[in-house]
Amino acid sequence: MASGNKTTINRSRCRVRLINFNDHINEGYVFLAYGQRLSDLLNDDRDFLPLETESGEVRVVSKRSIMEVEVLDPAASGKSAGASNEVVQLMSGSAFDILGVTQDSDDVEIRLRYLALKDSINVSVIEKVSGNRDLAAAAAQLINRYDAAYDSIANTRKMEAIGLAMRDAQPKRRRFGD
Repeated sequence: MASGNKTTINRSRCRVRLINFNDHINEGYVFLAYGQRLSDLLNDDRDFLPLETESGEVRVVSKRSIMEVEVLDPAASGKSAGASNEVVQLMSGSAFDILGVTQDSDDVEIRLRYLALKDSINVSVIEKVSGNRDLAAAAAQLINRYDAAYDSIANTRKMEAIGLAMRDAQPKRRRFGD
């Protein structure tokens, strides 16, 4: 469809709830092109996904950080009405589960596990040996999941450390009469 000199693409809105690795929940609308499925949108080459909130604000969400997607409006996504509680599970568990470590693991142990998992997958060798590009793409996606899980843990711990340092740096307040 053309309007003036600009080409436009008709898109339909699909209401979803996105749950990230750090259990942060975003609700809003994603936009699907004619004939496009939600799974197609999540698996295309783009690294980010625009999400329009109820207030009209548009947020950009990294696809690597998405752990779970729940369709809240099945009619808009082309699903039947009985599928309203369907949840697309992209990766089960938390970031700690993905890396196979416990929450009380120290930073060194988490980093060593992350590097071991990442080094255990070599996309070019998988493609060369199997000759299957889809299998190589799945291996690359798995590496991306490991990256996102490690980044989530590392960033959360850094933010917690900064918060503790800021709290400790605050001057101690004296109560009246002390």
